Amino acid sequence: MRLVLTALSLALLLTAHGTVNAYEVDGFSGKSAKAGIKDFLPRCDADENKDNKFYSEQYSFNSELEDGYDLWFQIFISNMGVANGRAALQLHFTPKGGSKIKDRALFDQGNWSYAADGGKLTMKLGDNVFSGDASGWTGRFETENLTVDLTVKNLVPSWSPGGGAVYYGAARKNYYDVTLLTPRGTIEADVTLKATGEKHHVKGQVTGDRSASNLSPNLLARRWVKLRLVGKSYTILMTNLQTSEEYGDKWVGWFLIASDKAVLAAGANPALELADTERDAEAGYEVPRIVLLSGGTGVDGFTGAIKGLKRTKRHDQLADLSTLEKAVVSKLVKPISYGYKADFEFQFQSGGKARSYKGKATYTYEQLTK
Repeated sequence: MRLVLTALSLALLLTAHGTVNAYEVDGFSGKSAKAGIKDFLPRCDADENKDNKFYSEQYSFNSELEDGYDLWFQIFISNMGVANGRAALQLHFTPKGGSKIKDRALFDQGNWSYAADGGKLTMKLGDNVFSGDASGWTGRFETENLTVDLTVKNLVPSWSPGGGAVYYGAARKNYYDVTLLTPRGTIEADVTLKATGEKHHVKGQVTGDRSASNLSPNLLARRWVKLRLVGKSYTILMTNLQTSEEYGDKWVGWFLIASDKAVLAAGANPALELADTERDAEAGYEVPRIVLLSGGTGVDGFTGAIKGLKRTKRHDQLADLSTLEKAVVSKLVKPISYGYKADFEFQFQSGGKARSYKGKATYTYEQLTK
C-alpha cells in the first residue's frame, strides 16, 4: 500500500488527471467465469493508462504455510513520479520462529517486460521471472536478502468475479479491475537467506489476485470490507467497496467459495448493512464490528453475517510515507485499515438445497475518507 500512496502523492504534485463525472458507476455487473490470458495481462500499455499518473496494478499472493512459516510476494506496476511504467518486486518471508524479512527491488520501464504465449503470461523483472496460466504459477526471484523458487498449483482455475471490474463514468475508461489468479491453490517454495546461506523448504495453501485501477483512491472508494478464510476444505474470499460521494456512495463487490475441486458459489453486489461500530477517535472513523449481507446476483437467497470478535490490527497507512508525501496525500485521503478475528456465516440456495458455511475468518475494514 505504501507504493500506492506514494504514487498518489506524486501524481497529485505533477498532474490534475482524474476528473470524473458524478454518479456514473457500473460494478461487477457481468458474469462470474473462468479467467484467461486477457485477464492476466498488465494494463500499463492501454491508452487510458500510458500517461495516467493514477494508474497502478499489482499481482499479489498470500500464503498459509505449514510449521509457522509465512511468505508473501507482489509485483507492482505504477506511473508514480516523473517516469511512467515502473515496476517493483516485493518479498516478505518469515522463517519458522524468526523475524520477518522484507525486501523490495525496483525496475525502470526498460528493465522489465511481459509477454503472452497462448494462454500463458510471463513477466520478467531484471533476472526475476514470474509466469503461469489458469492452472498455476511459478516464480524465480532474487532480492537483496532472499532467493525464492516457488510453484503455485491452482486447485480451481483462475476466476473473474462479476465480470471482473467496476467502471467509473460512461466512457468506461476509469476502472478498478480484478482477477483471482489463484482462488484456491497450493504452494511449495525453496527460500534461501543470502546472509547465512540458510535454506528453507516451505509448503501450504495460497490465494493470489491481480488488480488494476486508474483513478485517484479518494474517488475509487470511500471504504472497503473484506473477508478471507483459507481452510482445510474450502476458501472463502470477499471484497466489497463503497464508492465515493461523487459516485453515489454505492456498494459494489463480490464473494467466492471454492473447494479443492470447484467453485462452489460466486456472487456479486450483495446489499451491505454495517453495525455495532466502535469509534476511532484519532481518525474520526466509526469502525463496524458487524457486517450483514443479503441478496445480490449469482446465488439464490444469499444472506451473510460477519462479527468482528477481536481487533488484531490498526494500521495508519500515512505513517509509511515521508513527511512531504504525507502532507500531500492527507489532503484527499486518510487511509486506515483494521483487522479482526471474526465469526461468519453465509447461507444460500444451490441445487434446490440450503447451503451454509460458517466458522472463523479474517475480517478487514479499511476507510479512506469520511
